[in-house]
Amino acid sequence: MYPAMGAPKFSDTQPPTRRSRCARPTTSSTSGEVKSVAVFGASSLTNQNLGQMRIRPGREHDRTRVHFGVTHRHIDGIARIVADASGSDTISTFTPTHRDCTMEKRANAVTFKGEGKTLVGPAIKAGDTAPDFKCLSGLSPVTLADTPAKARIFSVVPSLDTPVCGMQTKKFDEGLAALGDKIAAYTVSLDLPFAQKRFCTAEGVKSMQTLSDVHNHSFGTSWGVLLEGLPLSLLARSVFVVDKAGKVTYAEYVPEVTNEPNYAAAMEALKAVA
Repeated sequence: MYPAMGAPKFSDTQPPTRRSRCARPTTSSTSGEVKSVAVFGASSLTNQNLGQMRIRPGREHDRTRVHFGVTHRHIDGIARIVADASGSDTISTFTPTHRDCTMEKRANAVTFKGEGKTLVGPAIKAGDTAPDFKCLSGLSPVTLADTPAKARIFSVVPSLDTPVCGMQTKKFDEGLAALGDKIAAYTVSLDLPFAQKRFCTAEGVKSMQTLSDVHNHSFGTSWGVLLEGLPLSLLARSVFVVDKAGKVTYAEYVPEVTNEPNYAAAMEALKAVA
């Protein structure tokens, strides 16, 4: 039997630092690849402490439980570490994950039927590098890198099941037809991919491809368009143009979500980089 593990010790020269809500390993452990590591709400852990922590597969020490090589360690009742399905006994260096770090929130960034609403995520502007995302086209994941290195337009709508969103998609689809394969065009929403496909088939949409952000809202939080404070999650109406090099050249957050975007300005921006 291994000796019981006590509470983690801290360096006299390195005071405890507040960690992010969730963290993950950046390097593999000593005897295998770390499957996943998460620290929830831990305010008294440092990279050094975590790197020195030992886990013993198949044993129970203090408040550490190991089941099938996955360790759950509760520290002060606020931290959980999930580590190494390969049987490793050392956890390595940590950095915050993107999704669970504190997200920027912009209060009253837009209105929805006249009521101020908060948008989660940064305000993207012309000149910014286009943020990554992971959406779905059907059941296939699509990231920014999966889109072609050409002029791209992202038309973001709350839901294709509403009249204004349907109109926005059809207007862009009609206007983009003349540009052919010089550009790539996407409608982004939180609709299920099946509903997006059904809409495009019924309305004869051909130029616009659809991306569903329903899986983890990564587009919404990365591009600053996730609406907060509604009974269900929706994306705020917006339009972005990205050039061949992956730079944002045009960004519009429609001030009132129920209104249509500026089609002419978005089309001019797209043609300028096509």
